[in-house]
Amino acid sequence: PAALRGKLTVPAVSFAGTDDLFPPAGFDRAAPWFAGGYRVVRMPGGHFMHREHPGHFVNELVRALRDHDARR
Repeated sequence: PAALRGKLTVPAVSFAGTDDLFPPAGFDRAAPWFAGGYRVVRMPGGHFMHREHPGHFVNELVRALRDHDARR
């Protein structure tokens, strides 16, 4: 439906594993669909980087949340 083709207006962060079969550049190509801000955080690991490198993932997640909160 046309209603689902509009840009997303909420801020978004994607976490992309550098060893994932879906390359991080694929996440970069999604940027035009986001009008409320969009950022790709590249992380070591594959598709489940949050399980492979939990400490690193949590640090990056907290950083993304703090950055968002600082912009408000």
